[in-house]
Amino acid sequence: MIKKYGFAEWAHARLLGGLVGSLVFFCTISNSFANWEKHEIDGAVCGDGTPYSVFVRPGRSDLIAVDLMGGGACWNSTTCFGPTPMAWIHQLPFPIEPGGFLSEDPELNPLAEATLVYFPYCTGDVHIGTHVANYAFGQVHHVGRNNFRLAIAQWAQEKWFEMSRVRRVVLAGSSAGAIGALVNLGEFDRWLTEQLGARARNVQKFLIADSPGLHFGDHFWDKFSDQMQLDFKAGLNEIGAGLGEHSGLMARPVVELAKHYPGWRFSILQGSRDFVMSSMFGTISPVEHEKLVYGPDGIFQLSLDRSDRFAAWVPQTYGHAFMVSDFARYFKTSDGLDGFEFLRDEFSSRSGQSHR
Repeated sequence: MIKKYGFAEWAHARLLGGLVGSLVFFCTISNSFANWEKHEIDGAVCGDGTPYSVFVRPGRSDLIAVDLMGGGACWNSTTCFGPTPMAWIHQLPFPIEPGGFLSEDPELNPLAEATLVYFPYCTGDVHIGTHVANYAFGQVHHVGRNNFRLAIAQWAQEKWFEMSRVRRVVLAGSSAGAIGALVNLGEFDRWLTEQLGARARNVQKFLIADSPGLHFGDHFWDKFSDQMQLDFKAGLNEIGAGLGEHSGLMARPVVELAKHYPGWRFSILQGSRDFVMSSMFGTISPVEHEKLVYGPDGIFQLSLDRSDRFAAWVPQTYGHAFMVSDFARYFKTSDGLDGFEFLRDEFSSRSGQSHR
């Protein structure tokens, strides 16, 4: 049975669609930031041109998690500056996600004890942009990919923490951050190899993409500006996904990506009727989205091979971005597995099994 779409899911979807600012006060109360270190990145900026910072929460020296924040996308005056903007383009003074990967409760987060490096999202370009746009209502720096490159270079130069004991590394993201994690994997993998040298071969590496969409409508790309499309094309070409003129179905090239990074294990969390990645952004209905997700070229069928280091958790729900809060524990696949249990199995390397 399909889980009914209630108010809680609607509110959560709207948050990820761009209404991040309305919950800043709530998140200030809900989270403790005493242990976070703020690193302002030289030359990096948010969409409005203000300085961009990365946040680090010290934890176990053998486990490092890099989390790319999600939060919609914007590509013109209406979506960047309108009454209900589709992305946040201003400086973030602290991490604002209320749980999930940021939770310090090991019962709710398999990465609770990790040294966490948190990349805020304030450029409206799913962490892929490399250009500055001049819209009718103002200028927006869509430079998310530039920011990522500058940040990891500064991380290496300043040695934010000791990496000699690293045994496991996780690159993760939700929604826009999930797409950003996939596209920036190559950059991060090369950087990690430079930092760890020969030891990199013995480090367990995991990529977690929470609600990346991947099953969009045929005219999904048409809405974006020419400059944004060029950035998307450059980034997606690196992972073999391309930029289809009349197809937004990207599941197969993402699954194939695992073959190019044999040292990585891929874990995907994706709601079958994901409201945000279908109706809000994907130019497709939730029902049509589900048909693609479970179809022959969808993420579930393509991930059934347990030997390819690629597994997907695909519950029947309208839910989106399960690991931004504690949503993952409320959604289960038909075999009773919730999102946290799926990730714990993936981290233990016991599974490799996909679920729906």
